[in-house]
Amino acid sequence: MTFLPPSGDTAQMPLGALDTVSFDIETTGLDPKHDRVIECAAVRVCLGQVCEQDIFQSLVNPGVPIPARSTSIHGITDRDVAEAVGFRSMIHDFARWSGPSVFIGYGIDFDLAVLSEEHQRFGMLWAPCQTLDILPLIPFANLNLKNFGLATVAKELGIATTGRHRALADAMMTARVFTALIPLWKKAGIITLAEAQHAKVRNPKLRNHRLALESVPTIGDGMNSFPYRQRVRDVMTSPPAEVPAEMSMVASITTMTDRNISSLIVRYPNNAEPRMITARDMLAAIAQNGEAALAKPVGEFCSRHLLTITDREFVYRSVVEMNNNSVRHLGVVNENDELVGVITASDLMWQQGKDAIFLGGGIQSAQSSPELARIWSDLSTVVKALVRQSIDARNISAIVSRELRAMTKRACELCEQEIGSPPCDYAMLVLGSGGRGESLLAMDQDNAIVMADDQSDQDANHYFATLGARASKILDEAGIRLCDGDIMASNPNWRKTRQEWHNTVREWLTQTSNSNILNADIFFDQMCVHGNSNLATEVYHTALADARKSKPFLTLLATHACEFNLPFGMFGRWRTDDRGRIDLKKNGIMPIFSAARAVALEYGIPHRSTLRRLTEFKSCRSEIAGVCDDLTTAHGIILGTILKQQLHDIEHGIPLSNRVSPSHLSRLETQQLKWALGRVPQVTTLLGVPTV
Repeated sequence: MTFLPPSGDTAQMPLGALDTVSFDIETTGLDPKHDRVIECAAVRVCLGQVCEQDIFQSLVNPGVPIPARSTSIHGITDRDVAEAVGFRSMIHDFARWSGPSVFIGYGIDFDLAVLSEEHQRFGMLWAPCQTLDILPLIPFANLNLKNFGLATVAKELGIATTGRHRALADAMMTARVFTALIPLWKKAGIITLAEAQHAKVRNPKLRNHRLALESVPTIGDGMNSFPYRQRVRDVMTSPPAEVPAEMSMVASITTMTDRNISSLIVRYPNNAEPRMITARDMLAAIAQNGEAALAKPVGEFCSRHLLTITDREFVYRSVVEMNNNSVRHLGVVNENDELVGVITASDLMWQQGKDAIFLGGGIQSAQSSPELARIWSDLSTVVKALVRQSIDARNISAIVSRELRAMTKRACELCEQEIGSPPCDYAMLVLGSGGRGESLLAMDQDNAIVMADDQSDQDANHYFATLGARASKILDEAGIRLCDGDIMASNPNWRKTRQEWHNTVREWLTQTSNSNILNADIFFDQMCVHGNSNLATEVYHTALADARKSKPFLTLLATHACEFNLPFGMFGRWRTDDRGRIDLKKNGIMPIFSAARAVALEYGIPHRSTLRRLTEFKSCRSEIAGVCDDLTTAHGIILGTILKQQLHDIEHGIPLSNRVSPSHLSRLETQQLKWALGRVPQVTTLLGVPTV
């Protein structure tokens, strides 16, 4: 059963403002693989208040006898459940009742494992909603506890513990504990959902706490998955602590001490570029200048520029930047290049996060295509480990795309070292899935160059032709194959001045041939990876504005997105090619990302990723929010299916593609994939295109 995700972005929402459902289940035993659900109950929590009358409660007939040892705990007998509904009926009712909520529980890993197995047992799609486990957060409340049992915590908080070990009583107790802990967590700096979900990682006081460390997931041989799952915005300190450059050193030290931080952003007059000063910088200044340093303006001791990273980056990228620049602090900027926070080495659990360095750090220091090839070959190892940890396929594809862009950037830098500095400003763009952040392991090169308008002479053309060709060769030698459609900066059709790109895009929009539609498709997913980003931004936003005004182009774009054939027949049998495979790009993810792109252009949505586009579109067209949710879930399932097939093919020496063999899928994976593909026709509803 697919539970509805919470409405909007809940990550930064205060815990007291969340719509949550506190749930609990009772089972025939303690083995998730074999035991069954016999009772499920939940209570709604709205705006920090337990809605005690808004409850869900259902006994479940497990279809097997209930062991006496289990009955002795919860009191539920075979007679009690004899006339009860089955699991399938109960879970459908529960999903309808719960609606779009965050699910909270106390030590819910067991409950989720049982529910997952029950779904598999009944051949149902298992797509759990967003959850928050209260148990790992108990130490942050600073309670005087003998243990972390629910009853112990409730008693310490003055909450009644009657009716234990029945689902509704435990769900109600968990809800009351949750609301009682919200103000205590707030004192510990845990205010939002994102802070609660990751507090055990960020709080230095609990790094050696067994309960906290046992909750931190690892990849493969001890490799921590946290840096690959979370974005910088989830762990940064915001807003940043800022002081004027004229403030004295001693006053700055006092500010830092009072706020228990290790760095300050220093602002200079006349909107000069801000800088950062750290506790180490201050100690060095005092050691060099003695007590006299304390009375001097702090701005005199900021020797280095402020290094920044965007809040959208994955955490592992901040580890890479710190390592490569030998720093322990970075400023964080948003998409408008505004300073919104600071991230430090301690925020990242530095030692555990260092496992991320080899993925991205080596790319920035590589000096040749063979070096890049060795680093790039490690990517499948990281991806495989992330898949094993059930990391969302969309996060994994975003990581792959991020490193594809880093490879392209490094290729440009190596070219400049070889052929000299460029004769004018330019921007290298990565297009298509790499720009959307949705590349998998079978990617190829899709890139383009934007040159400044005032330099289009023969020397400039020759330089960028050489750079485009050389960069493509470096990437190909490193393992990122050449584009079959020749959509690369080595092709003069994808290497133009800013004004030439304006003219080209307008030609695509007015002369709507199939080739122009395909070119525009890939161009509107662009991302600047090197050079003057202002050139790329101006071209992109002008193209967006022109596209929104071209109704015939948007209509044709929508029509093209709806041209697909589901790879199974009326009775659910797969329609495979002569190799026994199905094309999950052409008839699976392509209609979804094409439809998302089409509505983004029509509504002026500037985001590139399919998820962000559908999320933003949902806020514009709330009446089809369910369609957006279904397509978003389907997109993630199909991406994950392709990714697993690619990892299998790597191990067996099979050339990578977006084609999947249904024979490699488990029963549950088959059910999930068919459910996802069954949602693809909803793109016609999304786009308002009549079905044939």
